[in-house]
Amino acid sequence: GTKFRGAADSVLGTGVFNSDGEIWKLHRTMTRPFFTHDRIGHFEIFDRHADHAIALAKERFRAGLAVDFQVRAPSSWHFDIF
Repeated sequence: GTKFRGAADSVLGTGVFNSDGEIWKLHRTMTRPFFTHDRIGHFEIFDRHADHAIALAKERFRAGLAVDFQVRAPSSWHFDIF
C-alpha cells in the first residue's frame, strides 16, 4: 500500500515489489519467465551467495560503513544462477 511504498521507495524503486495495478502487472509479466523451476531450482548457489553477502554486510555494519547492495550481488548472482 501507500505507507509501504513511501517507506521502501528509495530501496525498491518502482519495480514489482513496490508497485500496484497496471505497473505491477507489467513488471510481473516481464519477470514471470525467470521464476520457473529450472531457473530457481539452484538454491544452494543462492544460499552460498546470500550467506556471503550477509557476512560482508555485517562486517561493514560493525565497522560503521555503508552497504550498497547494487554493486556486487545482482551481477554475481546473475552469472551463477542463470
